[in-house]
Amino acid sequence: MALELYGRKKLTFSGAINNLDDAKRAIQQNYIAHTINVFEINYLWEYYLGKQDVRNRTKEVRKDILKNTVVNHANQIVSFFSSYAFGEGTQYVKRGHNVYDMKNDTTSDIAKINAGLAFKDKQANDIELAKHFLTTGVGYRSIFPADVIEEEELPIDIGVLDPRQTAVIYSTDIIPKPLLAFSYVEEIDSKGAKVYIYYIYTDKYYWQVKSSVKDNTLSWVTTLDSRTLNLGYIPIIEYNANPERQGVFEIVIPILNMINEVTSNRGEGIEQFIQAYWKFVNTDITESELLQFLKSGAIVLKSGRDDRFPSDVDLIKQELDQNGVQAFIDDLTQKMYEITGVPDRRNATSGSTGAANKTSNGWYDTDNKTNALEGMFIKSEKQFLRVLLSITKRLSKRAEDFKNTNLADIDIKFSRNKTDNILVKTQALIQLLEAGINPRIAISVVGLFNDPEAVYEESKETLAAKANKINTNPNPSAETINTEEE
Repeated sequence: MALELYGRKKLTFSGAINNLDDAKRAIQQNYIAHTINVFEINYLWEYYLGKQDVRNRTKEVRKDILKNTVVNHANQIVSFFSSYAFGEGTQYVKRGHNVYDMKNDTTSDIAKINAGLAFKDKQANDIELAKHFLTTGVGYRSIFPADVIEEEELPIDIGVLDPRQTAVIYSTDIIPKPLLAFSYVEEIDSKGAKVYIYYIYTDKYYWQVKSSVKDNTLSWVTTLDSRTLNLGYIPIIEYNANPERQGVFEIVIPILNMINEVTSNRGEGIEQFIQAYWKFVNTDITESELLQFLKSGAIVLKSGRDDRFPSDVDLIKQELDQNGVQAFIDDLTQKMYEITGVPDRRNATSGSTGAANKTSNGWYDTDNKTNALEGMFIKSEKQFLRVLLSITKRLSKRAEDFKNTNLADIDIKFSRNKTDNILVKTQALIQLLEAGINPRIAISVVGLFNDPEAVYEESKETLAAKANKINTNPNPSAETINTEEE
């Protein structure tokens, strides 16, 4: 029986975390809920890797023919979204309008942050993180002050934590806020007993505590480290795939199990057809004669005494309707694609191009699903940036470079390929510009660029030159391209 999954439970605590005792109490109160989350996360992660329910399938008839086959669509779904949305990594760009600070140009500061994070392998970090929350519904990124601070580097170390050993506990306020985060490792002590080392973080403190578990009860053994953190933020950030905290294939696991079941039955049907039993009618045959028959592939039958009951040898066989089976699998696969938002490349319509193919193949649904994933990612990424800026402004050897950079200056962009239907989009852009639409708005509307603001800023001189050329055109019907802000 498949495990019933409805998203990961959010861990909460009604109270403030002012000291280690408060932190211990918060973790102990959430221990059972966290343990359930860990069990579900482990199931989903193994399912993604290919350890799926069909592997436990058994048969009562013809037990010698058992073809438990995994068609790993779960891996396909996660791999698709992790590469499509996060494969090129995220980039930070200057926000078009920072109403809080119109005096300082922070473009070069943001470029330095991008360069520094590239050196820290953030793109690979993003992909690993995405695979975690796309599979299990939750993922965790850590950001700490670097142990060694180089002149040209950002003074940070970033990493991705195992969601089976990490969690964030939130307040029970109307707008929940993170109170603490913890991560732990399993060790064997000198007596051979299993212990857990908890690393606990708040916005002010850090504790390292040894614990043990007996009868599903968490007990604290000793405090190994305690210090003031003074980051202003919790250095472990939780990323969710959606508000329900579900993995992207979680809602279609029953369909995936059915596809595996039917595929396994199909393979066994073919095997059973090939290895069908022989049927001997009105024929006496010894074991040695049967073995000789199977070896030589031929047998001589003697006519029976009664012609009404002739001798015969035949196979007991019943072949599956392969067309019907394939139609059923195709129907299940189509439903799986529609629910998860993965495009179905088999649905390409002959003779259709551009928007028609994009609609029939499900790419519009894919973009909508990806936009939702990116929105959830941006929410957590802003918290990551808050911690990054806090550490960088205090510890960087070039902190002066970042003193004017604020979160409101930074916009988070995803490097998705938007060159599909490029002819239609460029024609639309030309028509908008010729109609007198503000270039900033026109460039943003056509959906051709990942960072329309940067494109506009880089194209100002070109647009102005084109506008001047049109303004000097003696043709009175010529349109003017307005490059000024409305």
